[in-house]
Amino acid sequence: MQPRIARRRLLAGAAGLGAGVLVLPGVSARAYTANEKLNLALVGCGGRGGNLLDSFLRIGENVVALCDANQQRAASARSATLTSGAA
Repeated sequence: MQPRIARRRLLAGAAGLGAGVLVLPGVSARAYTANEKLNLALVGCGGRGGNLLDSFLRIGENVVALCDANQQRAASARSATLTSGAA
């Protein structure tokens, strides 16, 4: 029978492994050019979704899809995306 691993020991090992990955040069996702720009989809364009959309557009990410049950909100989000040039 395999010995049981305590939760704290598992978490400590995972944290150590994660820290080791961050320290290694050239291993992070930022090192690859494929990850320079994200293609993002947004479900729900009002409230928090609208704030996220504004943030996505401000930092220059690609917004490739928008969805909202409220057609007026979806149209407003679409026009904001088109005027920003992120579409």
